[in-house]
Formats: sequence, C-alpha cells, structure tokens
Amino acid sequence: MLRFAHTSHIGKVRKENQDRVHVLPGQGIFLLADGVGGHRGGAVASQMAVEVIADELAAGRTLVQSVMSADAAIRQAAGKSNETSNMGTTVVVLKITGREFEIAWVGDSRAYRIGSAIEQLTVDHSYVQRLIDDGQISGSEARRHPRRNMLTAMLGGDDLAAQDVGVVSGTVAEGELLLLSSDGLHDLLAEDELRCLAQDNKDLDALVESLLEAALDKGGTDNISLVAVRPG
Repeated sequence: MLRFAHTSHIGKVRKENQDRVHVLPGQGIFLLADGVGGHRGGAVASQMAVEVIADELAAGRTLVQSVMSADAAIRQAAGKSNETSNMGTTVVVLKITGREFEIAWVGDSRAYRIGSAIEQLTVDHSYVQRLIDDGQISGSEARRHPRRNMLTAMLGGDDLAAQDVGVVSGTVAEGELLLLSSDGLHDLLAEDELRCLAQDNKDLDALVESLLEAALDKGGTDNISLVAVRPG
C-alpha cells in the first residue's frame, strides 16, 4: 500500500504562496512546483505546471513529454497579460509503481531518497549548483549564497529543451521513503536534519509536520512545500 503525506505553507515572509502540490495517489503521481515571477504570475505558472503535467501523464505521455507540454502552455499564457509576462516555475514530478520510481525535474525543487542514509536524487538547475560543480563552493555554502535562488532552467524560461529536463529512476527499498521539496524547505534544513527527522518520525503525517515546523523555526523565509511517499 502506497503511503503519502504532503503540505504547502506560505511561510513567515511571503505575501502569497506560489508553491503548488498535486497528488494522484491512485496513479502513483506526485507533483510539486515553485512559481517564479512578480504579481500573481508565479502562482499561475505553478498551478498550470501541475495541472498540465498531470493531464499529459494521464493521456499516456512520458514524464519529459509532459513537462515540455507544461513549458509550452506556460510560455503561451505568459504573453497574454502584463501580470504573467515574466512567469515561470520549477517542477519536480514523481511517478511510482510498486517500488520502482521515475522522477523528472526542472529548476531547484528536489527529490530525496531517505532511509538510514539520505541521497539527493535531483541536481539543481541553478547558479550555485554550477559553482558546486566547479568546486568553488560547498553544499552548505550554497544554502547561504546570496544568489542561491538564481535558476539556470525553469518552465516558462528561455529556450528549455527536452534534454534540459532532469530525469532519474530507481527503486525504494524497505524502510526508505521519497521526499519532494521546494527550496523553502531544503534551503533551511541540511540533509542531516532531513534524515534525522525522517528517522524520528516513521508516520508520514508526523514527518511532514515536523519538517514544516523545523523550517518555520528557522525563519520560514519562503513558501514551504513537501511531499513524502513510502511504498508499502
């Protein structure tokens, strides 16, 4: 039996929650998007992303095809209003069947596999990730970097190609779970904190609540969204 829990919180600083979470547990599909753009554009883009991708997956499209369809829809909608002209969004999509999973992502929303250890499954499309890759900064330094929120790819951004969409697949072992998160969570909580809270809270609802509270205790500087999934 597939178990899951999720939440999305405005945080303590933002005036609007531009994150979106969408779950279709009967299909094993879980989506999280973090909108980018002034006015209401970010919220529009993130909502479009999760809806279009869910519809495309239901129609039999692949993860990458579905993500690219969402990108096209957001681009088309962006030109129709000044409020949405610069809108975009990150997205991370999980499709799980039994213990086998596929994940696709664009931007800096993440997926982790957590058991006795923690593994970041996604690689951020961000400026600070390039600095990490070049050996200029560490992961802990990246969380404090002034340009940590600068994306190098997003839905609705410049010239996203299918090969830019990150894809990873694998299995979830007994006792492990998958965690999707927006940067409002993982910018504030280090991997060890995520792992320890996961080990201390075997109930997924309790885990999600504990993670949210921990991020809020550290300032809640952004919208905070997460999805925890454990196959039975």
